[in-house]
Amino acid sequence: MLAATAALAFFPARALADKLPATRPAAVNLFVSPAGDDANAGDEAHPFASLEQARDTARRIRQAQPDAAMNIWLLAGIHRRTHSFVLDAADSGIPSAPVTYGARPGQAVRLSGGQPLDRAWFTPTHDSAILSRIVDPAARTQIMQVDLKAHGVADLGEIRRRGYSKNDLGGTPPPQLYVNGRRMILARWPNPNDQQPGLTNPFVKPRRGVVTRAAIIDPGPKFGEPGYADRGPIYKCAFDRPQHWSKADDIWLDGIFNASWEWSYNRVARIDPVAKAIAMRYGECMGVADTYSGDFFFAENLIEELDRPGEYWIDRATGILYLFPPADFDKPGVGIELTALSEPMLSLAKASHVAFRGLALAFGRGMAAQVAEGEGITFDQCDIRHFAAGGVALKGKALGLRACRLQGIGGTAVALAGGDPLTLEPGGCFVEDCEILDTGWYHRVYHPAIAFSGVGQRASHNRIQGHPHMGLRVAGNDQLVEANDIGEVCSEFSDMGAIYVYTGSDPYMRGNIIRGNYIHDLGRFPMQNGVYPDNATMGVLIERNLFARIGGGPGASSNSRAVNNNSGAHILTRDNIFIDCPTPYLLSAHSGGAHFEKHTAEWKKAFADHPLAGMPHAQRYPELLKFWEEQRQYPTINTYERNLIWNPTRPLLKNWQRGKKEPLPLVDGSVAEYDGLRRSDNWTAPQDPGFANAAAGDYALKPGAAVFAHIPGFTPIAFHEVGPRGPIGAPGAGTRSMESLP
Repeated sequence: MLAATAALAFFPARALADKLPATRPAAVNLFVSPAGDDANAGDEAHPFASLEQARDTARRIRQAQPDAAMNIWLLAGIHRRTHSFVLDAADSGIPSAPVTYGARPGQAVRLSGGQPLDRAWFTPTHDSAILSRIVDPAARTQIMQVDLKAHGVADLGEIRRRGYSKNDLGGTPPPQLYVNGRRMILARWPNPNDQQPGLTNPFVKPRRGVVTRAAIIDPGPKFGEPGYADRGPIYKCAFDRPQHWSKADDIWLDGIFNASWEWSYNRVARIDPVAKAIAMRYGECMGVADTYSGDFFFAENLIEELDRPGEYWIDRATGILYLFPPADFDKPGVGIELTALSEPMLSLAKASHVAFRGLALAFGRGMAAQVAEGEGITFDQCDIRHFAAGGVALKGKALGLRACRLQGIGGTAVALAGGDPLTLEPGGCFVEDCEILDTGWYHRVYHPAIAFSGVGQRASHNRIQGHPHMGLRVAGNDQLVEANDIGEVCSEFSDMGAIYVYTGSDPYMRGNIIRGNYIHDLGRFPMQNGVYPDNATMGVLIERNLFARIGGGPGASSNSRAVNNNSGAHILTRDNIFIDCPTPYLLSAHSGGAHFEKHTAEWKKAFADHPLAGMPHAQRYPELLKFWEEQRQYPTINTYERNLIWNPTRPLLKNWQRGKKEPLPLVDGSVAEYDGLRRSDNWTAPQDPGFANAAAGDYALKPGAAVFAHIPGFTPIAFHEVGPRGPIGAPGAGTRSMESLP
């Protein structure tokens, strides 16, 4: 609210210190407008032009009145940012009197890191040398161009190596082009919805917009081997498209060249069109091999492939951007932005008790906000869109997001870190009642919608949809994932989970809870799981979740599991509902053997570095006292109880088989590859077990539902409480008027 009482009057910024009363002062209000002037007084009639002026004025006032709450109101319009807005300890509030940066109620406010491009700057392309390179003759008549350097755009960035682990060389993402708030596509082949011949690997066949190699001519060096940074693998292709790319000198391949998790973005060093061979610039982290996941990739940054509406290409030598315009390019008020800001838009270090409310943040090459060593920093009803490197990274105590919308983020949308892993003091960081949509397009693996680390963070009542890899990544202790709606994630890569828990290398990381979530509609490709405790993860509670349509749909793989417990221990799975999941639960032996021996060495080091007797973990997780008694080649302490299984349209698998091993039967929807699972009181329903309206997607259980008789003590998900509980995002942030603001 702008003012709760008449006492919250608006004070001019100048000479306030001598006017404030000795008792608790009223809130001080400063104003910032795109049409303001930093020489102004900073009241609503005479606002500042910059956040920096408001910040510095607030510092001076708080030195005299440290108990005064401080409101910095941003007035309607677009506030352009060319560098980070920085706050530190001197800009802190106190719990009873925070500092708030907020949109003036009723007004649409955006902080933008974009460079606006005027539609009138775009002209038809007539350069025959350029047009003749475009493969599709019909596209040549459609191309528009703009001279970026002539209009003051000097920093065109650099396309860089990135990908899994050591494949990522870091650096700031290059500028991206947006039209009416939609990200345009860097010219590529194949186009996203094209299907090419020669895709025969069963892991690759359903995919569109990719091709596959025909053979490996030279696997190239792995990380740590000589030449890794100087030369890469050489592939033989089954296609002849590269014959058109002889004049291109900065081609990149985006895809999988080994295991499913090792996504890579690697530059082409040279092409031999006669031999149909492509040599890469850099080595691949784990080398190149024909593995179970199959290879698939596409090529981009090619003006030769500028052939679909919404594609673009930048000639960095001349500074000219070429665009195949989208359908709405000539509509009145079209908004065209090129991302320019390379720093975090908001950068806070050691600041406390600061709130950001009702703001829209958009169009950055870097991150939206980075908070380090802070306390009590919150983002409320903010709208955060179109940042390439990532969204909001929070590290500290009691930091969080409420009712925010994050959309089109290129990497991790929200990272939460805090707490002390030695004392188990919680960080108390959170993301709640938020919506996270269509993320992970720049950093495509291991950059989830939400990432946990440290101790005692929480993600609750969020909606997460549209992500190529994991939806949430859980590491650390005592993290809570509760009442979230998670769908259509793991959409491109295999051997992953909507909620991925990987703590097996550290025996002290336990106490994580996954409760009351609705996890649904994934598993188009193999090994895309619902909840995935991987590689000997321990101490996870998976309860009262609803898993729906995980694998086995039309044209989809049945080799996906609602819960995939990969050789874990003390994982309790109870009171869950599985609907149309061919494999509700798998206890996998994959992390046994040599992999388990590797973990044993890591565990011994962990106990040696931090003796259990001096840590609180023995009281919090008493099973640790018997750790070495329990450990064998495969741990045996896992429980699967009071779970409901119903498969009205997708058949439940009868047997499970890995490779050439003997098939194993599913028991109550579960299969165990070794003797490590305790089962009790599960029920496979032959018909609707009592949902309110399953046909309409209402999976709340009616009073007196049959499941309660078949599973005594069954406690179901509170289905109607899943997802955000109120309005989301900054008012007006996603409207047409916001996109086209001057």
